[in-house]
Amino acid sequence: PAMGLYFVIATDQPQRIPSTTANAAGERIVFHLTNRDAYAAAGVDATVAAMLGTSGRAWSARENAVVQVGVASESSDEASQVEGIRSLADTLGAQAAVSPLRVLPDRIERGEVKDLEFSPEAIPLGLDDGRLEPVVVDFARTPSLLVIGSPMSGKTSTLRWIRDAFLMGAPGAETMYLSPSRGAHKESDWSSCAFGWDEATASLGAISGTIQDRDRWLLIAIDDADDFAEVAIGAPRDEQLQFQRFSEPLEYILKVARNTQVAIVAAGRFSALTRLQGWGMRMRREEQALMLATVGLGSMSIDPFFGARIPRRSDYRPAPGSGVLIRGGSGTFMQVVWPGDPSTPAGPP
Repeated sequence: PAMGLYFVIATDQPQRIPSTTANAAGERIVFHLTNRDAYAAAGVDATVAAMLGTSGRAWSARENAVVQVGVASESSDEASQVEGIRSLADTLGAQAAVSPLRVLPDRIERGEVKDLEFSPEAIPLGLDDGRLEPVVVDFARTPSLLVIGSPMSGKTSTLRWIRDAFLMGAPGAETMYLSPSRGAHKESDWSSCAFGWDEATASLGAISGTIQDRDRWLLIAIDDADDFAEVAIGAPRDEQLQFQRFSEPLEYILKVARNTQVAIVAAGRFSALTRLQGWGMRMRREEQALMLATVGLGSMSIDPFFGARIPRRSDYRPAPGSGVLIRGGSGTFMQVVWPGDPSTPAGPP
C-alpha cells in the first residue's frame, strides 16, 4: 500500500496459500466454502461459518463482522460482471484526482488531530495504521483502559496524551496521577499526584467515598501499575494487607465507574499486567486494552490474553507508541499521538 500497489488473491483452498503471503494480507474476506475444514485455515470459527450460506455473504477479518458484498452487475454471468467492473472503473477514473498517498509516520504529532472533536466520550488515541483514520476511545461507554508494554514502549507518553486530550474535551475535569515512585511527570500538569502505596491508597479511598456525587469528570492515571497489581504468594502479612487496602477502593471505583464521570487508565509491563489478580482482573474483563510495541504482535491471529482477533501483519515493527488497541473482541493496529516532551504544557496543541 505504501507504493500504491494492491493485490487480491482468490482461492477456494485457503490452506494452500503460503503463510508468508497470508500473513502479509491486511484483509481477509471469506465466503461460503464447500470444505468445512477450510474455514479453520481461513481463521473462521464454526459459528460464523454457519452464517455464510447466502450468496454474497462473507466474513471480514478486519471488521470482525459478517458483511454482504455488492455486485457490479445485476446479471450473474461472467461477461456482465466484467462489463460492470469496467464501467465502475471508468466512473471512478472520471472523478476528481486521487489524494496524495499517505503513509502512517513513526510519530504522530499533536497537530495531526487538532481539528477533531474532543470529549470523554470521544478521546482520539491515535491513528489506525491501515486507514489512517482516528482511533477514538469512549470512556463513557467503557470507563477503563489497560496500557500494556515493555519499558520504553510509550506507556507513560500515552498517559500524558490521554490526560491532555481529556482536558481538551472537558476543560474542568480533574486529573489524578498515581505511581509507586516519583518520575519524570511534572506534578503541576495534574490536579493531584500520589506516590507510593500509602498516598495512592488514601487518594483512591477519598475518591471512592464521593464518586456517586461527582458533577465533573475525573481521570485516574496509574503509571507503573504492575507494582500495584499483585502480591507475591507467601508475601509477609503486612504486604498482603497493603495490597488489599489499595485494591478495595479501586475495585469499587471500577465497579461503579460506568455510571459516573470517572475514567481509569492503568499502564504497566506486559509480563505483569497479563497475569493480574484483584482489580486488574476487573479491568481485563472490560476487554479494552492497548498493547504497545510487543514483539510477535504482527504474527498473532488471536490475542492469547483477551481472545481478540488481530489482523496478521508481517510488516509490523515494534516501535514506541505503536501497537494494537483491543476492544469488542478485535484488534486494530495503530500509532498513539506523541504528546511532546514532558516540558510541553498540557492543553490544546
